[in-house]
Amino acid sequence: MPSEVYSSQNSGAAQPPAVGTPPQQGAPEPGSGTTVHEDQVPFKDQVFGYAKTIRGSVLRKPETKATGEKILHGDMSAKDYFEQKRQ
Repeated sequence: MPSEVYSSQNSGAAQPPAVGTPPQQGAPEPGSGTTVHEDQVPFKDQVFGYAKTIRGSVLRKPETKATGEKILHGDMSAKDYFEQKRQ
């Protein structure tokens, strides 16, 4: 059998030396490994802003496109948009 041939050929082979790897080190406390940029628009708002901008372009509605651009620039959040829409 092939497994018998393989094991008989490698029976006298030297084993590779054990390598000591340091233990995995993570962040000791929440938030210590991340950097939050205050001037950036949140990801959810970016997605919504791009969607509004594209929708405004496709449907040829400049006010919808302008709303999407405001959200992308951080002048308005998606939450503010939905609160305005409810009123």
